[in-house]
Amino acid sequence: MKTVTANFCPFAVRSGGYLTWPGSNVEGGVTLDLSQLTTIDVDEKQGTVGLGPGSRWKAVYTALEQYNLTTVGGRVPNVGVGGFFLGGGISLLSFQHGFGCDNIVNYEIVLADGTIVNANGNSHPDLFWAMKLGSTNYGIVTRFDVRMYPLKDVWGGIRTYPATSNDTPRLLDSWISFARNKAAVREELQAIILGRWGKGGVDEIMTVWHASLDSVPGPPLIDVPAIYDSTRKTSLLNVIGDVILAEKRYRWYTLTVKLDASFLWDVFDHAKDIFSKLEDVSGMHWDLAYQPITRGFLTASSETGGNPFKSVLEESEDDLASKVSVIDSVYQSNVDMQLSYFME
Repeated sequence: MKTVTANFCPFAVRSGGYLTWPGSNVEGGVTLDLSQLTTIDVDEKQGTVGLGPGSRWKAVYTALEQYNLTTVGGRVPNVGVGGFFLGGGISLLSFQHGFGCDNIVNYEIVLADGTIVNANGNSHPDLFWAMKLGSTNYGIVTRFDVRMYPLKDVWGGIRTYPATSNDTPRLLDSWISFARNKAAVREELQAIILGRWGKGGVDEIMTVWHASLDSVPGPPLIDVPAIYDSTRKTSLLNVIGDVILAEKRYRWYTLTVKLDASFLWDVFDHAKDIFSKLEDVSGMHWDLAYQPITRGFLTASSETGGNPFKSVLEESEDDLASKVSVIDSVYQSNVDMQLSYFME
């Protein structure tokens, strides 16, 4: 850090490397790669685990399973610890314990001048507060000390249905009703993915990822036969294994909105118009993912510790959804060029 700051060198930080960019992710600068910082240090007496930012959640959950413990971590096995915590962190345990960052008790941070400090409730408390959604703006985190919780079986999996103009709005209505009225009771996180399919006579699909701390099976959101159903009673490690991204190039666009079925359907409808122009581009695929951010998360967040962004979310006075547009492609320059043209 001393060398970088002394030379005014642009830099970026890479932790687990979840996004599959093979080289530097900053133009005209350097990437500080933390992928070898993979510490998983369990302290049963303190009830915490020390995690290196380069660790990925599959490795973390695997290590904690032998102690019958878990933590408020990621929902995808190859997501890195660093990016998850520094972006807030929605977890299967969020209904009980808030966001991932709410459960951090200490950050080991390298500051711009190269100084290494520990930020927690007693030492550097302002920095400790800011880091809960701080990304790399205030320093580079080299270790997270995080609370652990007892591990138990969960229920979850994926249900996939054909997407139609009749059934998809009904599914979105049902999903919103569940998020508002039942999700906190069952402690069940549901994400919806809408996208193209083009197989077996099905042009578009809607996929629901279920993950519940209540191991009793939950009913489908819609009375339509599923193309695929992997729901079962299983471990947390197994249920997050249902969501794995292939080794491709990705572009992400996010927006947080109020839960409104007609708006979410309109976004999908508009996305089809935009991406229809790219249907013939080899290796290109797109999806829209909707993830809930319910008031139940915010209540648990307050009880666990709180964070700088909770009050902003509370201003909506409503349950929210994070809309994520995901565009993936193979490593082909023609795909990148055409995506740039249409997305700009």
